[in-house]
Amino acid sequence: MPLSTEAVRIAVQLASVRDGPMVFQIKAPLLDALFRKARRKSELDDSDLHFHDTRHEGITRMAQQMHVLRLAKAVGHRDLRMLQAYYND
Repeated sequence: MPLSTEAVRIAVQLASVRDGPMVFQIKAPLLDALFRKARRKSELDDSDLHFHDTRHEGITRMAQQMHVLRLAKAVGHRDLRMLQAYYND
């Protein structure tokens, strides 16, 4: 689900305290390393699982609970046809 009003308020508050626009001060290389480490620990290291697959999984779960217009706004899609894959009959 998208962030609640309270979560947005907290994120804005945190961002104003930190230097820069990121609430979570983590750079892409570290995020990639942490994902790979977690994948190794889960014994899925030989699988074809990539970090971007987590976005697909998240959108798929959100699609089960959200109307397509709200989902499009939440994930930043302008073309609703791109979201058809997430709404299985």
